[in-house]
Amino acid sequence: KNELKASEKRALKDIRSSDLLLADAYRDTLASRLTATRMIKSSRRELQLMQRRQNKVKLLNSENANTFQTQLAQDISKIEDINTSAKLMLAEAEARLQMIEAAAVRGSSIADSELILKKLSARVSELPLALEEAKMAEEIRAELEAEDDLKLPELADQ
Repeated sequence: KNELKASEKRALKDIRSSDLLLADAYRDTLASRLTATRMIKSSRRELQLMQRRQNKVKLLNSENANTFQTQLAQDISKIEDINTSAKLMLAEAEARLQMIEAAAVRGSSIADSELILKKLSARVSELPLALEEAKMAEEIRAELEAEDDLKLPELADQ
């Protein structure tokens, strides 16, 4: 956890709270990213050591220096290949991390949005009922007032 970036720690915490399977995939991908990062660092360090050795061998004037020089050149080539592969692995792991983060955000936000839309549609469908009820209450009130108006002249005649 010490090697994780703050954004990765935060994302892992958020993903863990919403989806345990995605959190497991995120942790696995984080491990791949850390491994690739470590490989890049160690291969870079090893490459520098090999180049120093190669320079030291160039200073030697012996018959075995040429064979050792070719072996070192082959080793340097292998280390450069490892470094390149590690960089590709790092890029792939970072892309996977982004995809998992997007899936986690998409999954929770889409579900939340759908829930909000259902609530809104329920309110919208209830709104005409409320308006209809208010309209009916107004009609009943108008009828009662009309009846009262009809009864008032009758009461005044009596």
